[in-house]
Amino acid sequence: MTTRWSRLTGPATVRFFARAALVLRESVRTFQRNRGAEAAATLAYYSFLGLVPLVLLVMFLLSRMLLSSQAAMDAVREVFEQIFPQLATDIVNEMHKLSQQRAWSALSAVILFWSVTPLAGAARRAMTRVLAPDRTVNFFRERLRDALGAFTLLALFLLVVFGRIAKGTLSDRLGLDRLAGAGWLGGVRALGLSVLALMLFYLIFSPVRLRLRHLVAGASVAAALLFVMRPAFAIFLRFNPDYGFAFGSLKAVFLLLTWVYLSFVAILLGAETIANARRSDAVMLSSFLDRAIRWSRLKQALVEPFVRRLAAGERVFGEGDAGREMFYVRQGSVRIRHRGRLLRTMKSGDYFGELSMLIDTPRTADAEAAEAHTELVAISRENLDIILRDNPHVVFNLLRELAIRLKATNDLVAEDREAGEPPRVPARDR
Repeated sequence: MTTRWSRLTGPATVRFFARAALVLRESVRTFQRNRGAEAAATLAYYSFLGLVPLVLLVMFLLSRMLLSSQAAMDAVREVFEQIFPQLATDIVNEMHKLSQQRAWSALSAVILFWSVTPLAGAARRAMTRVLAPDRTVNFFRERLRDALGAFTLLALFLLVVFGRIAKGTLSDRLGLDRLAGAGWLGGVRALGLSVLALMLFYLIFSPVRLRLRHLVAGASVAAALLFVMRPAFAIFLRFNPDYGFAFGSLKAVFLLLTWVYLSFVAILLGAETIANARRSDAVMLSSFLDRAIRWSRLKQALVEPFVRRLAAGERVFGEGDAGREMFYVRQGSVRIRHRGRLLRTMKSGDYFGELSMLIDTPRTADAEAAEAHTELVAISRENLDIILRDNPHVVFNLLRELAIRLKATNDLVAEDREAGEPPRVPARDR
């Protein structure tokens, strides 16, 4: 029991939960910085415009496949209940009536399909803004990707409908209805299906390759938010029956848009979680360059994989070495020497070695630990690029520090010139 408890409360577990908390915190911050609420509103608008052609196209294809009309209707309605609670029946019934009023041709199907592409394009652009903000795509390739996204949405929708039909058939034959939807088991099943559906959504519209653990993290956050939002929205409407009353007969449309908007807020927060999970190392290390953050325990738990512990006199790097990392002094101090001459002593809270790394030149000074139990946090070029791109205030802190060092350099040169001594030219890595 003691061993199991020690594992649960060990450094690895603490680091896992600390990393998760930091990623979630950063996801909320980047959602606000990337104007996620505005992106969710845009997606809600395009979803509303693409909803009618998508449902009509599904109805058209199902009728062409000679499936049972009632079974298909029930399956489509069940799918829409997961997406648009309380409004699915009205939507499906109206679309079914519309699909039965005229004979749909192949050209009509093509037009309906093309009407769905703006929704796919909006989803792709939102994911690109979150996961790869620097990526650009030419016009024709964008249209092709929009069409592929719309085709994938349609294929996934049909696949889910077929799955619902197959599930209903098996449930009727095996008598699994009570077991499948009973109590907590039904809730777990619905949550699991939501996670899988969201993973597919992120995988389809992501502009970059995603690892499974990042997909699971983002989809789980979005699914949990949607799982909580459904009953919360229902309770809100129960206690506010006049919500949207000013829209008169369009109240149902207003409620639909509101729900879709909230759903995309959850989905985009999940995308931000994926993005920050991918760059979690940089997110953790940015706290050392952002002097406004004071999370001592969180820092201690998260930074261990990047810590270098040195004894007194142990070398950090030497003159002529490749500058692949910069260092933050977490504990102790480091002496910077140039040709045996002491230039500066870096103490706790200082960082050094950034210039050689940034301009990709060899080190121009020696660095060694000045005291026992010195601890340094190593920050790679890749992580620093992400930090500087996502944290403008960190850029300002670095520029301020460089300006201070440049002023100190000028003062030293002036003092040596007045004293008639050889100039003490400080190294880039001071």
